[in-house]
Amino acid sequence: MKTQKQISDVPNAADRHLWQIQPIRDAAWIVVLVCVMWLGYAMRSVTVPLLVALLLAYLFEPLISMMQHRLRMPRALAVGSVLGVGGIALLLVFALTVPLVVGQTISFVDAVGKGKYTAAINHAVTYAPESVQPELQSFVGRVEGWIGVPEAPGQDAKAPAEDSAGTEAAPSTTTGATDSSPTVTHVAGETALASSPKELDTESPEAIRELIRSEVARQLAAEQPVTETATARSGVNWFGIVGSSFSRVWGVILGLVQIGLLTFLIPFYFFMFSVGWPRVLEFGRGMILENHRDRTLYLLGEMDKAVSGFVRGRIVICAILAVVYAIGWTIVGVPYAIPLGIIVGVFTLVPYLGGIGLPLSVGLLFADQFSGHEASRMAWWGIILWPSLVFVICQFLDDYVLTPLIAGKATNLDPVTIVVAILAGGALAGLYGMLIAIPVAACIKILLREVLMPRIRDWIAGRVDDPLPIEE
Repeated sequence: MKTQKQISDVPNAADRHLWQIQPIRDAAWIVVLVCVMWLGYAMRSVTVPLLVALLLAYLFEPLISMMQHRLRMPRALAVGSVLGVGGIALLLVFALTVPLVVGQTISFVDAVGKGKYTAAINHAVTYAPESVQPELQSFVGRVEGWIGVPEAPGQDAKAPAEDSAGTEAAPSTTTGATDSSPTVTHVAGETALASSPKELDTESPEAIRELIRSEVARQLAAEQPVTETATARSGVNWFGIVGSSFSRVWGVILGLVQIGLLTFLIPFYFFMFSVGWPRVLEFGRGMILENHRDRTLYLLGEMDKAVSGFVRGRIVICAILAVVYAIGWTIVGVPYAIPLGIIVGVFTLVPYLGGIGLPLSVGLLFADQFSGHEASRMAWWGIILWPSLVFVICQFLDDYVLTPLIAGKATNLDPVTIVVAILAGGALAGLYGMLIAIPVAACIKILLREVLMPRIRDWIAGRVDDPLPIEE
């Protein structure tokens, strides 16, 4: 119940400023938030290293706090130790894995470019229904043309033979003095039909000279544009070669500079954020209204448990699964298993997205087996069984061993909610939306559980007049 003094202190509508009107102030905050997000996207070369360093500081905060309190280390020393050990570990991992990954990737690209798997792919297309085989063959042809796969020998043997027969027919018709067939002459890609020697008026020297002059003039007219075009193309190619080479070199230099800046800026930002993390948290607590502080800190704590547990857990789980996938598929004979295992391990950051590894592993093994000799091929059931067995073992390891031990029930989301959240995030923001879908869904569930649903239950029971959690 407001007192008379409080009522008298409320200004009239005509005396209010725009920022004193609640809807206008809320709309202004929304506009400011959208502008800040747009500015951050426009300055992504600056904001991305900041956000990456902030995320790393958030993920490593429990370890740094443990080193600070249990080992009695100064915070700056703890952050420096984490930074140094992490950098050395990354260098060792890169030194051990990058040569293998790069080597197998180059080998795969080279094999595809040379058409090693063309026969296996064409063989697989024959197992498809006849109604879709033309579309599949057209799609495979477009993909091979885009990659630059050479055509199989003998595909166009008929056409070149016909062309060569046509082009070689000209000299044979001119050698025979008694041949009555017309002479075919190819000049600059055009076919000129001339009369046979029998049809020429040999008794008229003037007619012969006129025929020679016309033929020479026609050949000169046909060759002149070709020569000019070739000269022009030669000049353009020189400028194009120089320009493209310079642009490529400049692009490589800019890429190296950007990588160098990221290599320096992200650890620098991480050190500064981690050292000042307690001050950041204290500043954030001070910005919360006093009468809502306890409730807000409780909700933020619940969200932090869900988000941090999911993100930290999935990163560790993905690293373990990448190693297991690579080793398992290497044992069963899947080609290029190391880069494939790393790619599938990265995909498992999003739950259930790692399922893409099953068709990829089976397809690679099938293509590799059918590109070799028939005597050394694996049985068809082995091509399907062994990669699938590795995939099932990894899924069992993820669902029943790693997730309960490492991540636990951090998000407290059922499988249906996880799948719906991933699909919605992918539809709204692509891969980035799929990555943040689970933490966002977990936070929304906490707000619904702790804020909205109790108010709705009170409204249904008649204890409040409005279902929305708005302070009266």
